[in-house]
Amino acid sequence: MKGRTILVTGGSRGLGRQIVERLAAENTVIAISRSGEGVTADSVVNLPCDLTDPAGLAACVDEACRRWPEINVLINNAAVLASRPIVMMSDADIMHQVETNLLAPMLLTKRVLRTMMRRRWGRIVNIVSMSAKLCKPGDSVYAATKAGLEVFGKIVNVEAHSYGVTVNNLAISASPSGMLEQIVHDNSDKIRTLIPHGRLADLDGIMAGIEFFCAEGSADIGGQTVFLGGV
Repeated sequence: MKGRTILVTGGSRGLGRQIVERLAAENTVIAISRSGEGVTADSVVNLPCDLTDPAGLAACVDEACRRWPEINVLINNAAVLASRPIVMMSDADIMHQVETNLLAPMLLTKRVLRTMMRRRWGRIVNIVSMSAKLCKPGDSVYAATKAGLEVFGKIVNVEAHSYGVTVNNLAISASPSGMLEQIVHDNSDKIRTLIPHGRLADLDGIMAGIEFFCAEGSADIGGQTVFLGGV
């Protein structure tokens, strides 16, 4: 992508930060995170926002859309994981995952989509997961939120397509990150054995998926989920 204005959630660390760094070379990137910190570059604006606070989220996104009405790509990347059996998971951990992984992208998409529909062009990419397919013990809530986001994206795509907006899902097999370390600690071979391709997702593959969904000729590519790793 070149010359786009792109909104990325979870842009201060992990995969989100890597995505922002890659996109910032040739685009304007608005990175939302709890800390408001992140990539330092002339083409990057870091905005503080607590995604679990609906009122704060609405105010932040509405302000971003006012300042950058040309936002034409949204990447719903931010997510949290508490990996443990449901009977051992606190109510707070359950709510935090649902609010961050599912409710926040829904509310954010609603607001950014209005801007895209007025301009009659937009691309929304939801970063989802292979977890719903693997049914790994401990991931019940996380997998449910990602599966919910996937279905949400498919339906919003149908609602928005006539306005020149597409919504697609990129399902990450697993990528080197703090979230992965939380699951497997220092033994990434545990997760590799579950991935048909036998390797972790790298940034080049992830960016290729995002570029595919956001290309100029992608107007009829909507409501799709691409799984990395051969899942």
